[in-house]
Amino acid sequence: MRTTIGPSALWVSAAICLSALSGCQQHVEAPKLADTAAPLPPPPPEPPPEPPPPPSADDELHTALSQLQAVPGSAGWELSLDSGKFTGLKVRFDSQDAAHLAKIVDLMKRSPNLRLQIEAYPGNRGSKSHRRELAQIHANSVLRNLIDRGADEARIQAFAADTPAAHAAGADKVAIIFSNADGEFRQAAASR
Repeated sequence: MRTTIGPSALWVSAAICLSALSGCQQHVEAPKLADTAAPLPPPPPEPPPEPPPPPSADDELHTALSQLQAVPGSAGWELSLDSGKFTGLKVRFDSQDAAHLAKIVDLMKRSPNLRLQIEAYPGNRGSKSHRRELAQIHANSVLRNLIDRGADEARIQAFAADTPAAHAAGADKVAIIFSNADGEFRQAAASR
């Protein structure tokens, strides 16, 4: 015997099955990752930025010379001593000069290749030979002062320039010329 089920009965049975199935489903939450997974390691630290290159020996020397109030010149950095301290056979160094000379000696000790040229420019009084003699006395006075403070005499030259000082109405002047950190001058002072 065969029983036939009509289409509407099929729909009713399908609906009953579906409703039964939906009641059988169990709601299960997925476990949280934090509960089951090991904690993530912290990210690696970022590498520190590269340090700037260290200043060159010449950069450090130029900074020190700027602090001494020296200025760049044709042969190298130059410090002038010219405020009436060189008159005749007398040379006097005031407290500012003494401080500058002490700093120069310290700078020479820190810069083992640094060399100095002391140039004395004569005023315009007296004969040429007398002016040159006075200029050499002035250059030697600065040299002696530096040596007395501990400067290495072998790294210093002192001489009288041939031309009178072209400033302060021809007053005597002494200039200290500094080499670069390698002991080289841009131009030989004697050839100027």
